[in-house]
Amino acid sequence: MATTRIWRINIAARASIAACWHSKGSRFQGRPILPSRPSPQDVNVRGQVVRAGVDLWHVGTDTAKGAIFAKLMADAGVDDEDQRFRFPSDLPDEFYQQLTAERYDTTKQRWVKPRHKRNEFLDTTVYAVAAACHPEIRIDKLRDKDWEKIETKVQPVIQDMFSQQNEPAPAPRPDTEQAATKGDEQTDHPDNNQQPAKPKRKKRSSKGGFVGGWK
Repeated sequence: MATTRIWRINIAARASIAACWHSKGSRFQGRPILPSRPSPQDVNVRGQVVRAGVDLWHVGTDTAKGAIFAKLMADAGVDDEDQRFRFPSDLPDEFYQQLTAERYDTTKQRWVKPRHKRNEFLDTTVYAVAAACHPEIRIDKLRDKDWEKIETKVQPVIQDMFSQQNEPAPAPRPDTEQAATKGDEQTDHPDNNQQPAKPKRKKRSSKGGFVGGWK
């Protein structure tokens, strides 16, 4: 009921929602974390059935959990910058307790959760991994050069506005110092015999008329 209600809201607000996709854990074992394409679903909106109104992505939750736990185990004893999963340093202990709440039952061939434990953070991590595998994102396929492009867009290199002010002024060239010294000597001695050249007056054009007089 709640899932159908969300589908109805999405259809009603489809024009205003640019990127919204629906996902649901698959009831089958061994499915990929995210299939190559979604499954169209019919939705009943106010008594009218909208054929293929919603695209539903079936998430292979058991496959995602296996990948998550495999990476967490591989990160044991590895430096932070080389870990496959990186978490903020201020996360509470409850986050990690919920993330590792389930265990794989080899007899039942499925993941099980003890009754006294919560696993919301594991579920949200599963769907986050599935979202990263979406065809429009495909984080799992990105290479170093792709990450460098993303980093350049998200964190462009901005020079410090005070960096140029803090830099020392370049030393003057020797020829520049000599030229400046000569200029100062001429300025300090106004009694020299050199007189400024008088500007030459332009002769009027011999042609008459309005245009010739204003040239």
